[in-house]
Amino acid sequence: MIATLATELNLNSTQAEWLENTQNNVNMRLLPFQIINFLDQNLWRIEAKNFAQEAIGVLIDGGEVDFVNEIIKDKSFVGTKADCILNALITQGNNIFRKTSEAFTKNRSKFKLKFTLINEPSNIADAQTPFPDSNSNGIITIEVNEPEISGSNYLDYDKAILHETIHAELHRLKIAGNLGPNSMPSEQYNLYMHMWDFYEEVNSSPNYIATQSQHYLMAQYYIDNIAKGLWEFNQFQANMSDYKHLAWEGLNSYGIQGEFITQNELDNLSNMYSNVPKNSDPCN
Repeated sequence: MIATLATELNLNSTQAEWLENTQNNVNMRLLPFQIINFLDQNLWRIEAKNFAQEAIGVLIDGGEVDFVNEIIKDKSFVGTKADCILNALITQGNNIFRKTSEAFTKNRSKFKLKFTLINEPSNIADAQTPFPDSNSNGIITIEVNEPEISGSNYLDYDKAILHETIHAELHRLKIAGNLGPNSMPSEQYNLYMHMWDFYEEVNSSPNYIATQSQHYLMAQYYIDNIAKGLWEFNQFQANMSDYKHLAWEGLNSYGIQGEFITQNELDNLSNMYSNVPKNSDPCN
C-alpha cells in the first residue's frame, strides 16, 4: 500500500522512506490511511495528489496537516498565537471565515490553503498572501509576520487571518475566472478585473497588482463582512459597526482614495472601537 502511494504521489526516496517509517511510530501509523482516504474522497485528482505531496513534505519538516479542513500548517506556524486563533475560527464555525475559505475545502476547487510564519521586521504588514506562481501546485500560502503582529490582541490576529483569507479567495477567483463556489457578482468581478488591468499598467509584479486591486475592492465591498466576522468571533459583544475600525485597518487609504469613507468617519469608527470589550480571547 505504501509503495503504491509513494509511486502515485511521485515521492522521492527520502519522502517514501519517511512514509514507510510511519508504521514504526504509533502516533503516525494511521497517516498513510488518512492520505489514501483523502485521495479516495477527492477521486485521486491531480490537485488532491499535489496537496498530499505538499502535506508529506510539511509533515517531514515538523508541520501539521488538517486533512478534514484541508489546511497545511508549516512548522513555524504550529503552536503560535495565530495557529490558536485559526483553530478557534474553525472550531467555532465562524460564518465569515467558513464562507471565505469554503472553496479551499471538500474538492470544491483545485486550490488549498497553507499557513506559515515569517520574520520580516522591516515589513509593516501583520500578514501577507503572495499571489501564487505556476509552481505552487494550487497551494496558496498565508504568511503571518511575527515581528509585526507579536503582542497584538486576539482580535488583531483574527482580523489578519480574515483579511488574508479574503486575499487567498480573490487570488483563486482571479486565476479561476470567477468560478464558484461563491462566485462574485458580475459587477464586482468586472471592477476587480478593471482594477487589475489598471495596476498592471503601473507595475508588472503580480504581488503589487493583486495587493492594489484587491485592497481597492475590499475597501468598497468587504468591510462589513470583516466586521461581522470579528463581531461573531468576539461573542457578538457591542455592535457590529463598532468593529469597522479594525476592519478598515490596512484599507484606510484605499477607502479615502475611492471616496468610500472620509477621515472624519474613520476617526469616529476608532472612537467606537474603544467601546469593544476584549475579554473573549480563546487562546488565554
